[in-house]
Amino acid sequence: MKNLLKKKELLFVLLIFLVFLFTRFYQLEERSEFRWDQVDNAWAAKDILIDGKLPLVGMVAKQNTGFYIGPLYYYFVAPFYWLFNFDPIASAVIGRVASIITFIILYIVTKKIFGKATALLTILLYALSFFIINADAYQWPINFIPIVSLLIFYFLYRVISGNEKDIVPLSIFTGLSFHLNFTAVFFPLIIALSSPFFPRTKKTVRYLLIGLLLFVLFLVPNIVYELQNKGTSTSHMFSYIDSYYHGFHLRRLFQLTSLAFIEYKAFFSVFNAEWIGFLVLPLFSISLWLSNITKKYLLLFLNILWLVVPWGVFSLYTGEITNYYFSLSILLVLINIAFILATLLQSKNLTFRIGAVLFVVLFAYINITKFFSFQIQGIDYHKEQVRKKIMDGNKINFTQGDPQSFIYYIYKERLEK
Repeated sequence: MKNLLKKKELLFVLLIFLVFLFTRFYQLEERSEFRWDQVDNAWAAKDILIDGKLPLVGMVAKQNTGFYIGPLYYYFVAPFYWLFNFDPIASAVIGRVASIITFIILYIVTKKIFGKATALLTILLYALSFFIINADAYQWPINFIPIVSLLIFYFLYRVISGNEKDIVPLSIFTGLSFHLNFTAVFFPLIIALSSPFFPRTKKTVRYLLIGLLLFVLFLVPNIVYELQNKGTSTSHMFSYIDSYYHGFHLRRLFQLTSLAFIEYKAFFSVFNAEWIGFLVLPLFSISLWLSNITKKYLLLFLNILWLVVPWGVFSLYTGEITNYYFSLSILLVLINIAFILATLLQSKNLTFRIGAVLFVVLFAYINITKFFSFQIQGIDYHKEQVRKKIMDGNKINFTQGDPQSFIYYIYKERLEK
């Protein structure tokens, strides 16, 4: 009987994975953007593979600020450009590979914490969500922030549940996050706020020291860069903070309420009912409290931290705030929705079960409809424009962030040699 259930589970996972592959790889070039961030990554790959330049820093943390994230993502990108001979299709493939990694880890982690039913529903919603499909099609380091965030959530939950040794992977993924986006600064703060729940043992101290060492190792490239450049990046960072920090104001906190819940609302934007997003956390809390999950108060505590910490920190900031700054919570929100649906489907109340089924069916229909009607100027568009300019005898000069200048370089400098 157990073998039969495992086979059924595997069959469901494979079927959902096939749907996922379709929504990610259908019209790959046409549905993949190649703009400033992707072009920056492409030139970085060229610097590494052709010029032999090994960067010590990655992309600028925030445009025109003068300080940088770590360089590991550039090294992740480079092999793909080598494999595709610098064709921009590499950018599209990189984004999809990141989504495949996310799909696999998302299922495993969700199953470990919330069970099989929630895990299956989570990857189904992930495969179908037009909002996430679009995010996966835009290749940049942010692609990895949601899954690294979920892994930090998982190992932090393990630590505060009494597993001291998980401080090591917690530290590794926290260090890795600083190579993806500046919003990684939220993770040490979240960990610090969770520290009262850490096991108070000698093992904890030992693993904390090991973890601190591993975390610092991820910062070494940036530290070396700082030493070589007399601390200019750090100086720019403190100057930026000084310019945009204004202290805590309750009014500013309330102003950011809509942004703080942006990942909650995003999944319901296809229904033109973003207000439902505000109900997700309360409904998840009720569902969690009614479940058989142990240490549910810790899970709820962490979910609240993942919402409140970015919200509170950005309330101190006067600069422009973009929706992807809150992307660390996107997978948690997805899991919350799936857990609510799983609770309704397992309910004895027929109305609840029918309602959950109808929601999933409607969610699938609306998102797939939007998926097929979606159009952008993708990689294929830029390639065609460059071919026309070359046929007309026009030259495209290098312009930072310009997709067509990179494609021109590939066609004229690389492929003609």
